[in-house]
Amino acid sequence: MMRKSAKELIKRILKSVAQTPKSIHEIAQDCESNWESIKIYLESLKEAEVLQETEIGNKRVFSINQRDITNKTGNYFDLPIKKEDEKIIDSLFFKIRECWKQKTGNIPGRIQVQKTLAKINKECNLKLPIGWYQFGTLCVKPYDQNLEYDYSGLNEKINTCVVDIVGTYSKEVNATALKLRHYNEENHTLYKTKEILLSLLSSTNFSKKYIQEINNQLYTLLKNSPPIFDKVSKELVNDFVGLVLQMINTISDEDLKLVKNDIYQSFNEVWKLIALYNYFSDLEPYYSKNFSKELELKHFISEMNTQKMEVIEHLKYLNDLLPHQPEPDDETYRKIKSLLTSITEAPIEEQKKREEFLEQKKKELGHEKFQEWLIEQFGLQ
Repeated sequence: MMRKSAKELIKRILKSVAQTPKSIHEIAQDCESNWESIKIYLESLKEAEVLQETEIGNKRVFSINQRDITNKTGNYFDLPIKKEDEKIIDSLFFKIRECWKQKTGNIPGRIQVQKTLAKINKECNLKLPIGWYQFGTLCVKPYDQNLEYDYSGLNEKINTCVVDIVGTYSKEVNATALKLRHYNEENHTLYKTKEILLSLLSSTNFSKKYIQEINNQLYTLLKNSPPIFDKVSKELVNDFVGLVLQMINTISDEDLKLVKNDIYQSFNEVWKLIALYNYFSDLEPYYSKNFSKELELKHFISEMNTQKMEVIEHLKYLNDLLPHQPEPDDETYRKIKSLLTSITEAPIEEQKKREEFLEQKKKELGHEKFQEWLIEQFGLQ
């Protein structure tokens, strides 16, 4: 069975329960996955209030949380924006596009408009909901070059600022050049480090000669990462750094060239996780003041959990690429290994019966006695 990404599994789960509530085992069958893996995703979706869990008879089922599919804003992470701020953003989208067309004859793309908007926001101290995400600054309201935006008027200072910044930014040859210019103008160490690492990891001459430089850049990445309040996410970022350094130090140059794409892809997934926490942190002042931090977190938690699972999958794969280590000559280790290798996954129906039996036993005995019973049953005294 091919390994499915976290995002693919979540799409399948949501499709499975879209029409009717279903149990873990029914969802697992629809997703062609084992129920233990599906259970982790269901808990994550419950925590994010995307799904709700109810009980029908003796059966626990999951369904779409109807509150989650109403009042969609169309903004990133479905975040709300103050009405007066949204009017300013729409007016700026309109004005930036008009100025850009006058200067170049072309309609600007998303990156050009977002970077220009961020610079205007800073220069004019507008305090709009803008933060640093995967590719730099990003307003919570997306820009679509195919849409028409209402112009509600801007004061003379802002209009002058728009003209000046568009005049400068429109001279960049492409969106990538403007993105890098913006990183340098803001002197954002984390994002400049990200670009250096991507360059090093994608180099055609990737080899051990980069060890010290990669080591330095990974240290800089950790040092400048945003506050990561989730312990598991923080450990995953640290684990990635440790794994990469271990691979570079233990794998030959020839083998490094074979695995460099895997390291590159893993770093991209780790970066997405770091960027999520960075965006959340940057937006926190706006939402704490105008809405609530709890509201903001609710909108992020599902994506954070999904991305965390993506990173876990990539790190497992990287770990499998490390050179084989000799097994310890230890009797206890051999016994444990023998037990583990003798375990096979039971059919879904049998898993279901076991789960129902354990749930019933837990209800009968209570939590503490149930734990004692488990220890006795599996000989773990």
